[in-house]
Amino acid sequence: MNEHLKKWIIFIWERFPPYVYIPFLMLFFVAHYVFATNNNYSFIYSTKSSILLVATVLFFFMLRLYDEVKDFESDLKNHPTRPLPRGLVTRSQINIGIVTCIVLELFLFSFFGLRGLAIITLPILYSLLMFKEFFIKKWIRSHVTFYAITHTFVSSLFSLTLLSLLMTTSMWSLNSSVYLFALLSWCLFNIFEFGRKTFISKEEKKNIESYSKIYGRLGASLLTLVMAVCSLWILYYLHSPQFTFSLILLTIILFSIVSFLFIVFDKEPFGKIYRAMSSIFIALFYLIFIVTK
Repeated sequence: MNEHLKKWIIFIWERFPPYVYIPFLMLFFVAHYVFATNNNYSFIYSTKSSILLVATVLFFFMLRLYDEVKDFESDLKNHPTRPLPRGLVTRSQINIGIVTCIVLELFLFSFFGLRGLAIITLPILYSLLMFKEFFIKKWIRSHVTFYAITHTFVSSLFSLTLLSLLMTTSMWSLNSSVYLFALLSWCLFNIFEFGRKTFISKEEKKNIESYSKIYGRLGASLLTLVMAVCSLWILYYLHSPQFTFSLILLTIILFSIVSFLFIVFDKEPFGKIYRAMSSIFIALFYLIFIVTK
């Protein structure tokens, strides 16, 4: 095997493990498909549907590459064994990877004509602003929560891109319910972002910011649960079936119990369970929506 390719496979396995991201992004895509087509599964087996799924995985892989470059200096100090700090790949190779992802993304969306190219331009341009940290790096890095919510917003823009193509409607002509469904992505990705950076006392690291360090375990947990409740409210506004609403509500109750245990018991197992539940909640949300829609 080519040595260069081998290094990229190791990088992907460590920083974008397919067994985690591909199933999750498939749920993300199918949920958008179900919403956009109202359970018309004739298109999902088509070539264009496969193209959109590949483009979805590629887009989020590109965001992973952004983070590798942005976090390089911090990782040198705090995570020296990650692929970039330990020299498995170089910054120039990551940058080439980013450019390759953008070119491939444009190529894939070109199958949907000029409209497809125009639509994908918005999330790509926004993601590049994220990559440059909106040209206010020092300020935005000192405001961790604002940093997070401005970066996770790209998920809503990509949601709109998918929905617009699946519904064959201009992004600017979509009705309010479609925009709300795209906003749902922002809420869910915030849960992932807040959850993965919330720790018990022993897990906190001196040079690394976390939401539990800023708001305490209670505040950080409430921040995450607010996003979960907002996602439930969006479902209610979208007139989702009662069964869907009830199952999501039960999932939020379970999440609340896990959060309570995490807040009360400052023990390592509860920290790991809490962070795992933050990710599992998103997958369950999309899965319940797909199965019960």
